Amino acid sequence: MILERNWACIFCLASALLGIAAVSCPVVQAASLVIINNDASGQGLNDATPAAPAGGNTGTTVGAQRLIAFQYAADFWGARLSSSVTIQVGASFSPLTCSSTSALLGHAAPFAFFRDFIGALVAGTWYPVGLANALSGSDLDPSNPDITAQFNSAIGTTCPFPGTWYYGLDGNPPAGQIDFVTVLLHELAHGLGFLTVVDLASGSKALGFNDTFMLNLENHLAMPSDYPSMTDAQRVAASTATGNLHWVGTNVEFSYSLSAVSGSLKYSITNVPSWLTASPRSGTVTTRATSVTFRINPTTADRLSVGTNISNINFNDTTNNQVTTRAATLIVTPKSFTVKVSASPIADGTVTGGGTFAGGTSDTVTATPNSGHTFVHWTENGSVVSTSESYTFTVSTNVTLVADFK
Repeated sequence: MILERNWACIFCLASALLGIAAVSCPVVQAASLVIINNDASGQGLNDATPAAPAGGNTGTTVGAQRLIAFQYAADFWGARLSSSVTIQVGASFSPLTCSSTSALLGHAAPFAFFRDFIGALVAGTWYPVGLANALSGSDLDPSNPDITAQFNSAIGTTCPFPGTWYYGLDGNPPAGQIDFVTVLLHELAHGLGFLTVVDLASGSKALGFNDTFMLNLENHLAMPSDYPSMTDAQRVAASTATGNLHWVGTNVEFSYSLSAVSGSLKYSITNVPSWLTASPRSGTVTTRATSVTFRINPTTADRLSVGTNISNINFNDTTNNQVTTRAATLIVTPKSFTVKVSASPIADGTVTGGGTFAGGTSDTVTATPNSGHTFVHWTENGSVVSTSESYTFTVSTNVTLVADFK
């Protein structure tokens, strides 16, 4: 029996009649994100070029609108995070890579990563500084910002790329403009730690240690499927496998913004599978967004067999008597475990059978004594588990086995 599983939930639930899907998170105890203006006078966030207020942004200069948009995005994330330590965001604008066909809009990242600090949830694991501060309850790097964020000042000015920044706060950029707040929200997520520090070119871990983001990465149908247990080469392959690499876990949820094209309409969501919850399942939507949150139901999902589960969910426009159906897919893969084997004394014999195995499968480890020596037994945590040179067992957790010789 498979005792533990990884769940990868893939949703294709965007409804043509209800609008565009947008990821959100549950609101919990707030955190404070403070913007540190790193631009020089007259540049970037201090650009004095006059600008007309737009989309709820009341700034009257380009720099003021940029700062207002920055703080708006920071407050959005702050309302959805929990930390007693202020999260400082070092912000700036500079001319970045740009051409007539593509442009680097911006980038953000944690300033530093920490491991094995007081409050760390998993030993030997890198945490982005903002999360590490929240877990430890103190500022582990008070001399530096927690996030560095830089955006392209050439957009709409010296850049030949056909687009300009839109600094409105309403998520409704005119044609030909790039919504700055949307880009900010995405990049700040990276700065808060939604990224791995694995070298994606080589697949190697940072100084040989896991990071907290990669603990929830899985490449479904691969063996091993979990990112930490893969070899460097397997991590490179997983990172380039289109559609197969997912960030998973029982607490993963998806919130979708639903809206009417005009006026208002009543909706209901039906045919939701037992392994998924949706809330609210019915109501009235207008042109203002209404969020419906989908979550995995772990009690039901745990009873599913390994494989792919597909369910067609109905989005019902009950006002106009229209139905749009979209598929939700839950992929259940067996959790993989590591079997480590060693000989004691190491010079008295050899051992085989270690490696990574799917939960619920069998593994056989074999001990072979060297000339002049005999095998005694296999032990786990000092307890004898077998007196046979070949020991077969069902893998259901990480195991360290020692073959004793004399």
